[in-house]
Amino acid sequence: MKKLITTTIIFCTLLACNKNECVNSEKARIENNQIDGCGYTIRLNNGDQIEPVNLADFDIQPKHNQKVWVSYHINQNLSASICMVGDIVVIDCISER
Repeated sequence: MKKLITTTIIFCTLLACNKNECVNSEKARIENNQIDGCGYTIRLNNGDQIEPVNLADFDIQPKHNQKVWVSYHINQNLSASICMVGDIVVIDCISER
């Protein structure tokens, strides 16, 4: 009985640690670029950087180096930005990790 309780507690703890609410998301972190007018960008785990156009639409308070889960798609309507550091994207989902 003790093993069952211990196993259940460990399992629940592991599930609670992974708070990924976004389907098909990637590990990333928010970066506060120091370029005038640039604002926040997102650095993906593979090193690529993306420029979200709708970060303010989500219930998240962005902070520099904040770890997040993010799913997105390329914004086909915009091809250039002030930052010019990566693809311009529309965020589909973002949550803290």
